[in-house]
Amino acid sequence: MPNLDISTLSFVAVYCSVLYCVVLFVVAFSYSKAKGLKIFASGFACFAIGFYLLSNRNNYNDWLTIVLANTLICSGISCFRVGLANFLKLKLSFYMAELLLLVLMSAALVYFTFVTPSVNARVISVSLYVAIISLACSWQLLRINDAKMALAQIVTAIPFIITGIFYLLRACYVVFEAEIGDFMLGGTIHQLAFLELIFLILMSTFGMLLLVTTKLENKLIHQNITDSLTGLYNRRALKSNVGIEVARTKRHKLNLSILMIDLDHFKGVNDNYGHQVGDIVLAELGKRLKNNLRSEDIIIRYGGEEFLVVLPETNLQQAIWVAEKLRASIKKSPLCEKPVVTMTASLGVGLMFQDENLDHIIDRVDHALYDAKDTGRDKVSHEIVT
Repeated sequence: MPNLDISTLSFVAVYCSVLYCVVLFVVAFSYSKAKGLKIFASGFACFAIGFYLLSNRNNYNDWLTIVLANTLICSGISCFRVGLANFLKLKLSFYMAELLLLVLMSAALVYFTFVTPSVNARVISVSLYVAIISLACSWQLLRINDAKMALAQIVTAIPFIITGIFYLLRACYVVFEAEIGDFMLGGTIHQLAFLELIFLILMSTFGMLLLVTTKLENKLIHQNITDSLTGLYNRRALKSNVGIEVARTKRHKLNLSILMIDLDHFKGVNDNYGHQVGDIVLAELGKRLKNNLRSEDIIIRYGGEEFLVVLPETNLQQAIWVAEKLRASIKKSPLCEKPVVTMTASLGVGLMFQDENLDHIIDRVDHALYDAKDTGRDKVSHEIVT
């Protein structure tokens, strides 16, 4: 490997840090809802100042070029961890322990610079800190709570894993290395340490941008299939979410039932109280449905005041029981308090047959619903024949 000048590597690190700091701050201000991105970008600002001071080893005093420079670089790694925790909406664990570790590392730099000078001891202190926090960053990223974000989180974790392992090995190597006279003339392992941090700067930026774009893409997909008023799925979810459930049901020969819910005389609410009250009623109905159904049940605002509920692994008798429970819940208390609006609902129920498609079962349930409305409303009706 060619002999690389550490001062030159420091300037390259400064350039990369400034460049990607600006990029991430622009993204952060453009997408203000991306929590933690500004903190992550601040890590690059710490890197830039730290590497700049380090590269001026012969121009400034030891307090600036050793103690402050290395403390800033380590603080940059900590900013990455805090930024990632905020972005991924994770509880920020061990924050005080990390702060104490940073203080101890800085104290070690002071001690091994001014009391008992030792370049090796300083290198070991910094390397261990960088290794611990880098591996903590990767641990946060590999705690995947959202499968849709999994690939982006794994890709972002890779450079932190590599950094953590490399700096652990570097610390072990320096334990047995002869005392370094001048760090700026350090050997291959120390030159590689700078290249590794430049690699981390480049790859972590790519990872963060991938996380942001993946999050935005998932948000757009969610908005496309979500009803803005109730927060429930809309009809576009029939082909995606419901289609997947129907395919699973047929593949494993399971039961699947569907309910169709329609508020009785809903037009009168809009006519008498206005559409704003009507929206309150529909939003409250959406909440009530979610509170009375399982997490695996799929609720869709089918249109206007009509709601469709898909009940996986549920036979007809169980579906009728669920429908009666929902009907009673809707009738029990007002769907709007001011003014008081009490509603009833008619429900149609149907069990899906193995040889029919989604449109067919919905059509049958729709007929059952109209049968409930035509025969008095505030009741549950079902069809079990094609």
